Amino acid sequence: MAGEKNLLQMINACVSHEMRNPINSIQCQNYKIEELAKTIRDLVKGNDINTIHRLKKEIQSISEELTDSSKIQLASTKLLNFYVGDMLSLAQINSKKFRKDNSNINLKDTIEEVMMIQAYKAESFKIDMQTQFIGFPEKPIVCTDQQRFQQVLLNFQSNALKFTPQGGKITITAELFKDLGTHGTVKVSIKDNGVGIKEDDQAKLFQLFGFLEATKEINTKGVGLGLYICKRIVNIFGGDVGV
Repeated sequence: MAGEKNLLQMINACVSHEMRNPINSIQCQNYKIEELAKTIRDLVKGNDINTIHRLKKEIQSISEELTDSSKIQLASTKLLNFYVGDMLSLAQINSKKFRKDNSNINLKDTIEEVMMIQAYKAESFKIDMQTQFIGFPEKPIVCTDQQRFQQVLLNFQSNALKFTPQGGKITITAELFKDLGTHGTVKVSIKDNGVGIKEDDQAKLFQLFGFLEATKEINTKGVGLGLYICKRIVNIFGGDVGV
């Protein structure tokens, strides 16, 4: 009974907090698109020379706004998909039905796809997001589960964006450590210039509902769930996470 209550608590927390923002973003952008469509209809009603000049002048601005709306909606739907993935992963882990889907992937392309999901948010806060690859050949191919890798990376990226101040910087680094033979170990790290975490609080990071006293005032929308799931996933793949 206690386990079922905790699971319901997690679902309610995830739906009411984590999923609310991307859903609201999609709704707001839909309203914005409706307003832009009305503007276009009003512009094309007239056929006098002034209307034509006005149409030419404003069509570029409308096009840019529609492009921005499209980016926001795409990023929001991808975020929703990853949040659903978190809940499914937790359910699969708890029911011992978690399955790996390893394949050879291009690590650079995989990381850049995650960067693009929240690129618009980073741009709006003037946060510089960069990547660097150390020890890899020009085309970094690794064998892993791409969906799970991106799921974990997105959680860490989201936290970095949450705590990095406006005008800050986030760097995702992938480093290859070669073992004997043809195999190697990949270390992926995310560094930001946010508020930081007290040493005493670091142990709470990967606990279920692991809120941090030092950042509670800033972390008003987290539910302490994502990093816990990340640790479980990484451990299943034989890896580890830490600060």
